[in-house]
Amino acid sequence: MIIGMPTLLFLLTTICGAATVYFSFILFHKYKQPFLLSYLLYLVFIFIFNIYSFWGQYFWESVLQFETNVNFRVNLWKMFIPFLSLPLLMLSSFMYIKTCREIVKKKTSLRFTLFYFIVQFFCFIILGILFNKQKVFSGIVEFEAGAFFFWLFIGFDMFWGLFAVYQIFRYRKSELMNERHYRLATGFAWLNLFVYCTFYLVFCITLFFPEFELVAIVFSFAADLPVLLFLFVFLGRNSLFYNVDLENNQREFEKFHISKREREIIEFIYNGKKNKEISSELNISLQTVKDHIYNIFQKTGVKNRVQLTNLFRDEQEKSVF
Repeated sequence: MIIGMPTLLFLLTTICGAATVYFSFILFHKYKQPFLLSYLLYLVFIFIFNIYSFWGQYFWESVLQFETNVNFRVNLWKMFIPFLSLPLLMLSSFMYIKTCREIVKKKTSLRFTLFYFIVQFFCFIILGILFNKQKVFSGIVEFEAGAFFFWLFIGFDMFWGLFAVYQIFRYRKSELMNERHYRLATGFAWLNLFVYCTFYLVFCITLFFPEFELVAIVFSFAADLPVLLFLFVFLGRNSLFYNVDLENNQREFEKFHISKREREIIEFIYNGKKNKEISSELNISLQTVKDHIYNIFQKTGVKNRVQLTNLFRDEQEKSVF
């Protein structure tokens, strides 16, 4: 039996989308970082959104084909189908913003969360009212209505996507960020900008060259694979460093008056790094590393690395990802 093109395309896009979710789950399961959980949820929502947007609409169009005697109502319903996917896009955009904030060690406040969903709720209601009164769709052809939703989704996703990446560039030099965190956040931000630009470029090309539409559909499901590859490579090379996060020990750092450089030293010690390795990683002399460790011991009252690790372990074990 020969598999039809729609079926083959459905299988290909589903495999690509499922692969992004699976690889993201592997990353989170291995490293247990908050931003990886948010990124996983983002990919889940965007995968469901893509499935519904492309194949849900295709399914409903097939179902509604028999109502050829009421073309206007059928066409109006076809235009309403993409509108129902907006909540999924809202959820995915929020999780993407949360991911970008957490990768630079910034929490998403309850105030911002409420503001975001209240604004999106009212936008959704307004669009629903406009649709119901047919102010947008009255007297226009199906292609124009489809183009309206296309550019609506593009504009919505672009605005919040750029806003999310801006969070990284804004906070990547905060005092909680060391050199490795900075490189991770910067690489993640620039790679996502590249993916975003490529994604929109491909979709704009399809407006003038419809034959590239299949490429655009596949790309929308597989666009995040390069970002996941970057995370696998970076975290794989720095697994000992980044598998432990001492952010929850902020109170202890303040209590003992631990400086930013001393925090980095403590994190390296916590992850089993030797003095020479710390010296190489931070590009400082071996004697400077020893001086920092001596000062840390004096401030915390411990006598060795084991006691220092145990001092921060209790708070670390309380962290919930």
